[in-house]
Amino acid sequence: MSGQQLVDQLFEQAMMYEPTLVLNQEVTDLQREENGLYVLTTHSGDRHFTRTVIIAVGAGTYKIRHLQIKDGYLQEGEHIHYEPMDLSGISGRRVAVYGGLSAAVQRAMALSETAEQVTLIHNREQLNALEEELEALAKSPVIVKKPYTITDVREDEGGRIEVFISDANGRDERLVVDDLVISHGYHFDLEPLKKWGFTFENRRIPVNNKMETKFEGVYAAGDIAGYPNKWRLISSAFTEAITAVNSAKKYLDPSAPSQVYSTFVRK
Repeated sequence: MSGQQLVDQLFEQAMMYEPTLVLNQEVTDLQREENGLYVLTTHSGDRHFTRTVIIAVGAGTYKIRHLQIKDGYLQEGEHIHYEPMDLSGISGRRVAVYGGLSAAVQRAMALSETAEQVTLIHNREQLNALEEELEALAKSPVIVKKPYTITDVREDEGGRIEVFISDANGRDERLVVDDLVISHGYHFDLEPLKKWGFTFENRRIPVNNKMETKFEGVYAAGDIAGYPNKWRLISSAFTEAITAVNSAKKYLDPSAPSQVYSTFVRK
């Protein structure tokens, strides 16, 4: 079974009881009212009410890692692109790609087929990509500059991007390109959870063997949940999610059975 087939099967199972799905909303606040209800407020201002909450956010919210230059963090613009998925609008142009992971190498290679010129810039000596990707890069027309750090980015009068780079010895260069693609990876943001009052141990919310957090009726499962001798595996996350759901059910209905057994015998 492929990964996509597994996802499709899990989604089909999840839809058996027609749950309400709320997509494209980020929960920014979690508060408990005097009547015991939790209020989840999203970035759009919507409010959702519940007696139990299961937090399964992985290692945190994915946030693009922005490039810091002397004037602060470089903002995305018409010709400055962060982790772009669609590269079709950059064809026939001179492009600089900044990053050293597989994604940066892949983007540089893809652009080399359509762009006028591609320069790949990385701030370390070694690129962290697959061996076959590095072999293909070496045979491609991509210009590789490493280890170089981008120190400043400006837009000239003609709308072109001036990229100022410096190597480990302090030698400076100036590149003029039409577009700058920054593929500097992501980081995990735990700030919203911290604002809700959670404490962390090794970037995880401590839970007990019921997946309970320190807040009554709030549970955690997956990478965000922490306990002694934890294994960070998908199979472990499945078990933690089952435990969290059953614990929430027991919390809502104390008369519910603590354990349900099912057996299937194939003849």
